[in-house]
Amino acid sequence: MELLITISSSYKATHDAQIASELIGPSSFNKFLKEFSVTTDKQSLLKDLKLDVQNAHMKARFASFLLENTVSETAYYLKTGEMNPERTQVEFSISLD
Repeated sequence: MELLITISSSYKATHDAQIASELIGPSSFNKFLKEFSVTTDKQSLLKDLKLDVQNAHMKARFASFLLENTVSETAYYLKTGEMNPERTQVEFSISLD
């Protein structure tokens, strides 16, 4: 059951990263360029883009971390038939400047 939870958590994090990355994808960037050419508040628009990029980056890093953990846990399970009893709590932190 623990392995299924680990896999599910990775799936959710990957899905969240995909959604966040769509905010900075090609179609969104085209929208940004159009808004940039007509808005008078370019600083605010740029600030919003920066936050979207930081959010996508953070979610991608978190998803990558969880996926690496899932691969490790699944490999251990396939080798032993049990969850790794030596799993350690890992702190994950990201600083948004």
